Amino acid sequence: MRQSQVQLFAVAGYNTALDLVASPAFTVTCGGVLDTWTISTDKASYATGDIGTLTVTGKDANGAMVTDIATLAGITGNVTIGGGASFVTTPVSADTFTKGVKTYKFLVGNTEGSYGASVTITGATDTTAKTLQYKVASGTATVSNADVLKSIVALIASINKQIQALQKLILKR
Repeated sequence: MRQSQVQLFAVAGYNTALDLVASPAFTVTCGGVLDTWTISTDKASYATGDIGTLTVTGKDANGAMVTDIATLAGITGNVTIGGGASFVTTPVSADTFTKGVKTYKFLVGNTEGSYGASVTITGATDTTAKTLQYKVASGTATVSNADVLKSIVALIASINKQIQALQKLILKR
């Protein structure tokens, strides 16, 4: 059995005037405690200074999303993110899932390169550290020395052609 869902038509009761009062229909969802989990980022590559999102997705023993009161027990001090990145809000063990997901915003560092993140949650059945890779690239286009040299050579060639054309005009007079 995956996730239990029960559609209730109404919850009803009598008020002090003995009028029947009923609620609108609603869905009740039951999820279990944290068993397995995964991590992901919203992008594989970020520009320097971007805001990224690290997502932790938790599932119960039946493979259903965990309950909203499930905590990320043991995550405190067990999250690292490379490249000079820093969390906007630091992950702590009292954090809870919402519909099986918990997101954390982080500020991407200013150093280009390939980096990794690592998360461990000791309060789950699966206590294996999860890792992922991401890249940080310059937010602006970069020009190599070879590109600059090629442009200079082309400019010199263009100037030489213009000089030759002027010399021909002067010699005709």
